[in-house]
Amino acid sequence: LLANRQWAEAEKALTEALTIARQRYPGPNWRTAEVASLTGLAFAGQGRAAEAAQWLRKGYDEVAAVLPAQHP
Repeated sequence: LLANRQWAEAEKALTEALTIARQRYPGPNWRTAEVASLTGLAFAGQGRAAEAAQWLRKGYDEVAAVLPAQHP
């Protein structure tokens, strides 16, 4: 959906995926961080910059919490 620029559809699918991922991985996890970041991309594609920034920050903060600083 993201590759096809179907931003609203991607947003819906990703927020659902994040709910499922948070149930499976309740603590900080790179998988949930990735989904949060992709959700930010879906918001950005819709021109919703403030929401995109929030989701991208959530993804970044979570991945920074679980991966070492030198991780590629």
